[in-house]
Amino acid sequence: MQFSILLIIGINIAFVTIKYKNTADLALQHIKENEVQTDLSKYSDTGISAHDFLEKITVGYNIGNSLDSCPDTGRNDGKRKTDYYETFWGNPVISEKYIDSIYSAGFNSVRIPVTWYYNTYVENGKLVIQQEWLKRVKEVVDYAYKNEMYIILDSHHDAPIIWADMDNIDEVSGNLSELWTQIAEYFKDYDEHLAFEAFNEINTKHDNWQYNEGSVNATNILNQVFVDTVRKTGGNNSTRILLCDTYLNEATDEVLEGFIIPTDTVPNKLALSVHSYAASYNQDIVTQFKKLQSYSKKIKTPVVITEFGTTNTFVPIEYRSKHASNYIACANEYDIKCFWWDDGGNFKLIERESGVIIKQDIIETSIQ
Repeated sequence: MQFSILLIIGINIAFVTIKYKNTADLALQHIKENEVQTDLSKYSDTGISAHDFLEKITVGYNIGNSLDSCPDTGRNDGKRKTDYYETFWGNPVISEKYIDSIYSAGFNSVRIPVTWYYNTYVENGKLVIQQEWLKRVKEVVDYAYKNEMYIILDSHHDAPIIWADMDNIDEVSGNLSELWTQIAEYFKDYDEHLAFEAFNEINTKHDNWQYNEGSVNATNILNQVFVDTVRKTGGNNSTRILLCDTYLNEATDEVLEGFIIPTDTVPNKLALSVHSYAASYNQDIVTQFKKLQSYSKKIKTPVVITEFGTTNTFVPIEYRSKHASNYIACANEYDIKCFWWDDGGNFKLIERESGVIIKQDIIETSIQ
């Protein structure tokens, strides 16, 4: 029975891959004009594996609720500037000073969540990303590049065009392929410091946040479309580190059991992204990391926790830094890398405008 299910899923993945093999080609002409060039001459792709990429990371840092904001005013009609979307949830525009502060605090990697949908339009039936939005995302990526930081760039909150349901799998596969063709093409000359992540907490179309087998299968198909789409663009994308995601980015037994690692044209270049906001600050946390390490060995693919953290409401509050210390220490013991979620609010460790560290105790205890 298990073999039959896997065979069916495999056929579906292959079908979608072939169907969308040439999608989004027309949209590429929109990202060729007026590109701001970045000097990448000092970088070269040394062919590191996904495991090696993660090994180079101390602790990662999310710049959340900025480029991934979701305005209730809908898509950009071309009349709004990028900062309208970047600041819609109340955070200031991401500055080079802020990225430098993250790096100086000891985080040598950033995850940059980006919502693309609100800065796209449809032309000739194809999804097209606004040129100015691509330029702005590139600007933030370059802030981190100047510090030789490791960067994860994702598709975040793109639920209007990317969701996990088998009923709409052809439509969503096309959206995903058109989106990532343009992103991958735009960043294809960047080296191993830049990794791509397929999506974030992908949900059903109706956002029900519940497990169902169809959504897990759809997530597997979309991960495969993501990998195939990026590889097709060539250049450094032929060997770029790619992060695939479980359904909802959960690490429950049923979600992990249903996950299928995509096939790839190159070996050892894929990693699996999950989220875990576990609040345990004692030995109970060991169970989680043991399970993830065991699963990583089973699928022969490194696992990374791309979101973790606590808020100012943590109880008992005096143990918040102890939680961070124990969390990272245990993660390191089981060879799992983690990225702190900073939303500019209750998860915040560093002030975005001034770059001042406001939670020195948490940073000092977690950067090991």
